[in-house]
Amino acid sequence: MKLDDRRPLVVAIGALNADCAVQDPRATLLPRLARLVGQPLTSGTERHVDAATMRMALKIAHPRLSQVRLGGAAYNTITALAATRRALRLGYVGVAGNTPAPVTHVRALADHGVEHHLVAARRTVGGIRLDLATGGDRALLTHEGANAQMAHHLHRDQGAVVDYMAEAAVVHVASFLDARTPAALLPLLRAARQRNPQLRISLAPGHQWCTAADPNIGRIFDLADYLYLAPAELAALRRTEHTDEGIAQRLLRRMPPGAVVIVETAAGARTYESRKGALVAEPHTPLTVERVAANAGTGGIFVAGVLAAVALDPRRLQEGVRLGMALARHAIHRHAVTGTAVKAIADRHIAHA
Repeated sequence: MKLDDRRPLVVAIGALNADCAVQDPRATLLPRLARLVGQPLTSGTERHVDAATMRMALKIAHPRLSQVRLGGAAYNTITALAATRRALRLGYVGVAGNTPAPVTHVRALADHGVEHHLVAARRTVGGIRLDLATGGDRALLTHEGANAQMAHHLHRDQGAVVDYMAEAAVVHVASFLDARTPAALLPLLRAARQRNPQLRISLAPGHQWCTAADPNIGRIFDLADYLYLAPAELAALRRTEHTDEGIAQRLLRRMPPGAVVIVETAAGARTYESRKGALVAEPHTPLTVERVAANAGTGGIFVAGVLAAVALDPRRLQEGVRLGMALARHAIHRHAVTGTAVKAIADRHIAHA
């Protein structure tokens, strides 16, 4: 990287996992894994397990293991963003461990042109997510692995992390499973925002942070300029409101001026903004319910489309949402967001970016 590089910087912060996909069409593995975990495994559930349990679960599931690939919500976002070939610098902050994937996260980030000097490499087991697909339904087992060391990493390198985030146009944050990371991350985000008032914070909290009682997570929500939610996550944030609009309006009152809540659903996407004190909701062309319901992991890719636009120009939010949906469609059809096709999609939706 050249010292005079003035491209806008997007920094992603999130867990680094290996996603292990298991096809279990007759749901014969679910009872065995449920006995191992000691809890029911039904459609839509996610259970967090220790390293020994995950090793045994992978051994049980191995005959039907169809794919192992690098993942993590923020990782999926930054690599998809790299594939759009926008005029951006990209960076990552996280902790990488050993995984069953053939390539390490550090090597993959380098291959995508993503700066990774603040990714701590550990020799311990990395994060692993076992994804059991039974027809159109899904159950997840997750082991946080090396991601549990994120708070230590942030404390140890806090000066460098704040300096790096303060350089950025956008910092994108995805959730962690452990209880210590939110408290470690919050003051660093505040410090970066104080040093660079133009910094915009993008947040994909996932169900974990939307249902957590940790006040530090709530304060991270309050810093977000872009908040991405699935319908169940929006519902989890309900207090006394009776409508989605009411929830969005309450969230926006606590967020910075000009903030937006973006809800991606199986039926499309909707943005909520506050303009002159009034809530403005903007619907977008729907994705087909059947295709989205049968495919997971497109949330981080959708976010990449938004960031590809707003990191260059905050006024291009709606273009970014449309690009995000186009990238999600592409991922559903191709099962990956790589290659020249992604750049072509981005060029069509953001012609002059």
